[in-house]
Amino acid sequence: MTEWLDDPDGTVLSLRRHTVSGQRSQWVVAKSGDGYAVWNDAGSGTWQLGAAHADPAALLAAVPALTQVHKSEASFYTLDDRLLDLHDFAALLDCCPTDGTDDESEWFDQFADEWEVIDGEIDDSGGRGFATILRLVTIERTSELSNSYERIAVVFWAEHGGRHTPLLAANERLITRKKIASYHWAVDNTGAPISSAGSVVLVSVADAVAASIPGGDEIEMGRESELVDYPSDDDPDGQAEALVKWIEDVEATFSAAVRLEPLDPYGEMTDEERADWEAALDNIDASFSLANAGRDLHRSLRRHLADNGLYCSVRAALADPDGEEGRALRDSLDTGDYGEVVRGSWS
Repeated sequence: MTEWLDDPDGTVLSLRRHTVSGQRSQWVVAKSGDGYAVWNDAGSGTWQLGAAHADPAALLAAVPALTQVHKSEASFYTLDDRLLDLHDFAALLDCCPTDGTDDESEWFDQFADEWEVIDGEIDDSGGRGFATILRLVTIERTSELSNSYERIAVVFWAEHGGRHTPLLAANERLITRKKIASYHWAVDNTGAPISSAGSVVLVSVADAVAASIPGGDEIEMGRESELVDYPSDDDPDGQAEALVKWIEDVEATFSAAVRLEPLDPYGEMTDEERADWEAALDNIDASFSLANAGRDLHRSLRRHLADNGLYCSVRAALADPDGEEGRALRDSLDTGDYGEVVRGSWS
């Protein structure tokens, strides 16, 4: 074929594919009654009707050519969000890992701009450390149901848990399903001309997979982005176990306890005493946040963290500010020693 065919009416997914040897093929999925039908050019220069199915995911699974992206093939998708969510669609793509990874030097100059976009997005999003399988694959979204991300997404694959997880990047950042948790800290270096500040954010990037992404001085201190298991929302206990591992790894236990456990739960403090304690806690610039956590996850997370000694010490101190743990924490807070407080040297 020498020219691309116009998409049929009702098209919700289109694929234009090139090979490094110069061959081209074209596929679309279009509305057909109450379901969807696949059309392809079949090399004839005209549309040929293929399989039909009521469920779009089942239809795509029945036509491997739509989802298999081999080495030395450039695949440019246009996806209507009303067909499938961007991440749900990417999860159906098969990067054919036995082919190896693409080498842009093997492609002719016609695709230099596309490779530059892909390289830039992976680098700027922090995805270079994740990518193990690289393909020339992009997805253009045609019906924005969310204002969160730009229209063109780059797809690459990271090996995790024995499988290759598709990651998406656009506008110099990973495209995430949702934010799960974050930790931020800052320290004023007495006598030094600069201060230190860092952060680590945990975000969902694929089914049952999250990315832990450092920022600021966490990067300078050698922390790298990594993929971690993170169960689905119907498993709050599994999510809590994963969160505890992450909290302990990024040293956010103190801040998690302050966030999750109540100060003076029995109301024995005066308003002035409470305000004074809250100001002392704020003196340590370290904060943990948990995004959109339901009651079951919140309860399970507190239960699992109860096995952590530092968490228990902070919980006891907050529950009884005049008790032994409470007085020890308060003395440490008043020193303003960030390291002593967040690592529990006072307990």
